[in-house]
Amino acid sequence: MKKLRYKACIEDDSLHILCCGNTSAGPQFHAPLGDSILGFLAPDRKNLEELFSGLLAYYRQEAAGPEQLRETFFSRLCPRDNPYLACYLWSAIEMLREPGLPDWVLDAFGSAFPWEPTGSSLRRYPDSLVKRRYIQSLPALLAAQQETIRRELELLWKKQSDLSALAPEQRLFLLTRSGDPAFRSLKKQISFRCVLEATESYDSLQPEALRDALLAKPPRIIQMYEFDTPEALQNFELVQMTLEHCNVKQCANCGRWFIPKGRSDSIYCDRIAPGEGKPCSEIGATRRREETVRQAPAHLAYIAAVKRMSKRRGKSLSDGDYKAWSSLAAQKRDACLNGSLSLETYNAWLDRTSRQNRKSGDTE
Repeated sequence: MKKLRYKACIEDDSLHILCCGNTSAGPQFHAPLGDSILGFLAPDRKNLEELFSGLLAYYRQEAAGPEQLRETFFSRLCPRDNPYLACYLWSAIEMLREPGLPDWVLDAFGSAFPWEPTGSSLRRYPDSLVKRRYIQSLPALLAAQQETIRRELELLWKKQSDLSALAPEQRLFLLTRSGDPAFRSLKKQISFRCVLEATESYDSLQPEALRDALLAKPPRIIQMYEFDTPEALQNFELVQMTLEHCNVKQCANCGRWFIPKGRSDSIYCDRIAPGEGKPCSEIGATRRREETVRQAPAHLAYIAAVKRMSKRRGKSLSDGDYKAWSSLAAQKRDACLNGSLSLETYNAWLDRTSRQNRKSGDTE
């Protein structure tokens, strides 16, 4: 029996993915090039455990037959905004639906039994135990794959690295010929199987009839790539992102990888960072403005004057006069920052009001 397969093509700067089962076509997904692989990095270990523990609980139910796994569980919980996670979920369901443990299933399950020398040695365990063990191991396996992809993204796009003088495609060329262990998985998949497919089906036509059919209704011919695993498909997308010069960046706020959808020089993503209620783009812009203000000469002069006045507070300066001065000093600082008051004028006012040894503040 055939293994599960994954087909992919790139059209209009988007990656189209088709999951192919043993008896029928599976789900299809498409997203702008780069979005699928970067989106795969979003779920944390807890999210992965919740998804696959739900699958395991559903599988254990006596009423959960093979078709119910696909039609009910997958249709209800498929994360369609995360194509790769959906591919992993679909493949897990297809393997659970498979009667017994054919060789191709054992090969896939081998990663869940690292102590076993070969996949065939798993036949000494009950079928249901092997399948449950595989589902239980998936969150850890996917988390490890996420880390692999992050390391590869850093090697290809991180600005502060030993390879910063090289463009991503030059780094790719170099790294696939190096012994760098962090690049081992991608190095194994730098070559991809490709076939030409038409947008119409001509499987039953002989050459002469096929020529007439092509002339009567010219189809689009697509360069379709085939993969045995989601990991191989991810490697393909990563290579295409590199060769197509995708503008991959690391968010200056949350540290996650993203491709700017608006301004190409953006340094913040649009995701909501863990523990925050706003997107990084809003939080980052606010923090950048605050940092700019903190380094501005007007603000630094304001802080120095506040320190001088604080020492006089309660001595030669009453608490009320200090608060009045502080409020006016902040207003004038803001006016200086927005350009309505010159820095020279503001500094002169601060010197005149904060250095005088008197009990009443100058509020002019």
